[in-house]
Amino acid sequence: MKKHTESVSNIEIYELDRGTASPKEKARRLKILADNKTPYKSYEKRVAPALLNASIEIKRLIDRKITPALVANIRPILDDRFHDVYCDVKVYPNSEQKDEFIIDEEGEWDESNIHVLVNFVISIPEDDSLDSMARATLLSFFNKEDDWTASNLKISKLKNKLKLYELLNINVISEKLGNIPLNGIETEGCGVNLEIDCDGVIETKFDKLKTLAHGPEIQSKRTGQLKNILKISKISTKNANKEIPVLIAKILDALGIKNIDPSKLKKIDNLYALCAYQDKTCLSLTKSLTMHFNIMAIIGGQELVSVEDAINFAVETLEMRDDD
Repeated sequence: MKKHTESVSNIEIYELDRGTASPKEKARRLKILADNKTPYKSYEKRVAPALLNASIEIKRLIDRKITPALVANIRPILDDRFHDVYCDVKVYPNSEQKDEFIIDEEGEWDESNIHVLVNFVISIPEDDSLDSMARATLLSFFNKEDDWTASNLKISKLKNKLKLYELLNINVISEKLGNIPLNGIETEGCGVNLEIDCDGVIETKFDKLKTLAHGPEIQSKRTGQLKNILKISKISTKNANKEIPVLIAKILDALGIKNIDPSKLKKIDNLYALCAYQDKTCLSLTKSLTMHFNIMAIIGGQELVSVEDAINFAVETLEMRDDD
């Protein structure tokens, strides 16, 4: 009789990606994956860079208004049991295939949908646990329709006051994804699925995972001892690949982020990550990049998310001017 082979579900994989699985459960899953000759790879190493950048940018959007609102109100929402929360976002290819979490070198997958998984991760005291009632209460704030919480006057009033369901829904996420360049991925006819969930982690691990949820730390890896003062040559379509990284490093230096080495910048580098996930700093960076080409604002165009996007923006802008 053939021995039954254990497997790890995609939901369990996603929990490994967030880092919220218990040590015992994490070890069990990693062993199963290793035994099945499909060893676990981290989210950053597993998905296409464009999807990683999309997850970073969607989290950035949520962290502007939604996460602060939840942090400020988490005590009354959850009966003063839990005191802190952060947002984790992962963007996956949506497929029924066994290896749905793996993208090939061309950045392609079988299904034509993108799955956006938003998790609000709660700090759990060692003497407590995240029960289904607490989880359902928090998630109700993202559902405009009346549900079982309507009978709770306190929760109902807070839900109507915050209106988080207007800030996070499929329309908001679809619009955001439409403005993010998914370089190297074919998105024509591509749909979007949004899943909002709630998770918890023991409070002693909360701060570490909260930091990791932003995305990979790349700023320190792009610094170096610069021998010469950064000088920007006149940028053209022919030298944009070389000169835009210099321009980025020069602007970051003016913004207080010193010693970024242009030669170390990679096209896939997320500009927000280069700014150590400081939103205002990144907004200043992208505004300065467009202003360098006398563009006040990008209306209807895609956002500058990565170094590659900045290069493409420069080339396209210069080509349009040449055509005129």
